[in-house]
Amino acid sequence: DIGEVLQTDAIFHNVSKGILANKKDLMDAFGTENQSEIISFILEKGEMQVSDKERKAHFEHLFRDVASIISEKCVNPASNRPYTISALENAMREIHFSVNPNKAAKAQALELIPRLKEVMPIARAGMKLRLSSPTAHFQNLFIELEKLNIDKFENKVVREEEASIEAVADPGLFRAIEELVRSSTVGMGHLEVIQLSIHEEGEANIDIENTRKDKASIVLADEMCANERNECEVEIEPALVEEKSKQKKGKKAKRREKEAALEKEARAEAEAKRIEERKSKAGVLIKSDEISEEVEESVAKDSANKMKCNTCRANFGSATLHREHFKSDWHRYNLKLKMKGIPTVSEEEFKSVDAEEFFFEE
Repeated sequence: DIGEVLQTDAIFHNVSKGILANKKDLMDAFGTENQSEIISFILEKGEMQVSDKERKAHFEHLFRDVASIISEKCVNPASNRPYTISALENAMREIHFSVNPNKAAKAQALELIPRLKEVMPIARAGMKLRLSSPTAHFQNLFIELEKLNIDKFENKVVREEEASIEAVADPGLFRAIEELVRSSTVGMGHLEVIQLSIHEEGEANIDIENTRKDKASIVLADEMCANERNECEVEIEPALVEEKSKQKKGKKAKRREKEAALEKEARAEAEAKRIEERKSKAGVLIKSDEISEEVEESVAKDSANKMKCNTCRANFGSATLHREHFKSDWHRYNLKLKMKGIPTVSEEEFKSVDAEEFFFEE
């Protein structure tokens, strides 16, 4: 019964104002005045009207679904760790990505990955597969796999009748590998998915990550220098070079590379400045390979001046002596004198004083 899905069987010209459509409007729009036929036509061909808030919530939910799918399927190729959903959402906004409400989130995510490479280092996470075949066909299968640029193999097992191996491959090669196993083993091979997405797990070590970033910056700088040398050594038409560079990198990728190089240079300058400040505070000029004896004496003297007791007016050459002094009877004796407004005594004077009565007096 069509009446079960309708709030009313009236046909409106303007539903928000409650204006009903007259017979002339119905004939002009639908070619008939039969309400049942018109209602069936609207239900089949019409579009569902939603409010702005509902539409906005749907778009935001779909936008986040796309970012979530990319986070599951992709990693940072340098660290092999997935990006956070918020980082991916920011990158999607940076390239002005807008979701299509009539398209599945997974399809949109797969189409978006190549565009994200313009603003961030990103790659599909590897898929772990187990391939098995009769031993007679295994060597041929292994050679064909190498032709697909698959170079990550592990757990190779060769038995008398059957052999197997595990490989890490790009998910985009799955269909090709499946067809390869079928053709290379005359239909007797098997392909099994062990893990859909491989990425690093657990907490990241900050020191390791900083070292990795520094190494990446150095490699990037070396590549830029090598490119500059190649441009000087090989004469190539300027138009061709410009066209290739545009194809290889977008403007945003170049800007990120430049910012990374500038950031590395700024860190080096800041580190050099901190070293110079330490040298100036110590009152010494440190050479690159050796330190003079005068500098060592000066540093030791400054350190001794820092470790002193103002109450007893004494300096100490090490932190251990400095700490032990504050537990000594001499220091305690001078503290009591200072509290009573009596001048403190030196260590030689303290040795000649009978302090026992002083400490235990009531």
